[in-house]
Amino acid sequence: MPSPVLIIAAADDWPTDRVVVELERRGVEVFRMDTADFPQQLTLAGKIDQAQAWTGELATE
Repeated sequence: MPSPVLIIAAADDWPTDRVVVELERRGVEVFRMDTADFPQQLTLAGKIDQAQAWTGELATE
């Protein structure tokens, strides 16, 4: 299963809304985040190692 595409943009960024709609229409899973949500409504946990490069998790409500 392919990983979701991460899109970082303001919640009210209408051009990005159009990109998200098109990606979803094509069956792509999208995780959209607004940096203004961090750290109150968005958490990040991650690590970098030689075996897997970058791995981690972004989570919202």
